Amino acid sequence: MRHLVLGLLADLPRKNCWTIAEWAGDTTPDAMRHLLSRAKRDAGAVRDDLRAHVVAKHPVRSSPPADPP
Repeated sequence: MRHLVLGLLADLPRKNCWTIAEWAGDTTPDAMRHLLSRAKRDAGAVRDDLRAHVVAKHPVRSSPPADPP
């Protein structure tokens, strides 16, 4: 999964299973295709996980930061 996401974010001229697999060092796109065809996708769960991660890493401040001197 990590290689797929990093491949999608990489500066590749074309983004498909072949190019991402080659970028990741795989000889064939079979693993990428398997992941994409078998993975269960739940947009709501991804949204909730991402929100929880962002909130944990970037807590909300009770007051805005002071202006620099």
